[in-house]
Amino acid sequence: MGDVVLRERVEGAPGVTVVCGRVCGAVFARHAHRCFVVGAVESGARRLGLGGGEVVAGRGVLFLLNPRQPHSCVVEAGEAHGYGVLSVPAERMEALAARVWGVDAARVRFDRAVVEDADLAVRVAALAHALTAPGPGRGVADAVGELDAVLGAVIARHGRPLPGPEPEAHPAARRARGAIDAAVAREAREARETREADGAAIGVEDREERLTLEALARLAHASPFHLQRIFSREYGVSPRRYQEQERVRAALELLERGVPIGRAALEAGFADQSHLTRVFRGLMGVPPGRFLRGAGRGE
Repeated sequence: MGDVVLRERVEGAPGVTVVCGRVCGAVFARHAHRCFVVGAVESGARRLGLGGGEVVAGRGVLFLLNPRQPHSCVVEAGEAHGYGVLSVPAERMEALAARVWGVDAARVRFDRAVVEDADLAVRVAALAHALTAPGPGRGVADAVGELDAVLGAVIARHGRPLPGPEPEAHPAARRARGAIDAAVAREAREARETREADGAAIGVEDREERLTLEALARLAHASPFHLQRIFSREYGVSPRRYQEQERVRAALELLERGVPIGRAALEAGFADQSHLTRVFRGLMGVPPGRFLRGAGRGE
């Protein structure tokens, strides 16, 4: 059986997504997540490339990533690599941390990306499977309660409180990120309007011209070199990689709504379906059709 990845949103827990996967021989390019990532390895192993080097997460191990923490991942060919991952917004993790530590408000951080904790690894993996394939009679409240219990245990064992509020990102980095987010949304709208009007696709070359590093630097009132450096520091990836991540995110949301891959590629700002597939595979480890098939969606 080939690679397969199941992804679901958790009803009753806004912003939380769960992924269960089994892949063999995959490379996930350097990227960063907006949310906390709490994952468990069920079989095989993955090599995580972090700022300080490379660590191996094997069977029965947790991998814990903070928002905007840059990393890459390699799964060697051979034994199938099975894993379950919970992607959780910072707001939910902070609310749970405050409850765990008995304070009014708390920020949390994981200092180690890979930790040996077989008990919690089993619980995280089991929860991921239950949320992607809920059994009969399983209610939303039960699922959310179990989710918060598992995350609370992870925070209690492996989290560290951070003092004070979240510091704001550098103004130039914020301006560039805002420009990228607005452009991705605008391009999707323009592509839909153009397609509905005459069936044609908006020129991708025009889109890409708007979002060069030089154009972003002008909008951010910074030099290209300075913007590249501070953006990577604040968000974990370069402006170009961030654009790719956001376009993949937009394409994934379209695909989840049943939009065909070719059309989703154009509306998310890719040149064509093969362009989306190449970038999507680099970030997700599998092509978009395979990523969605397990959730009952076809290519």
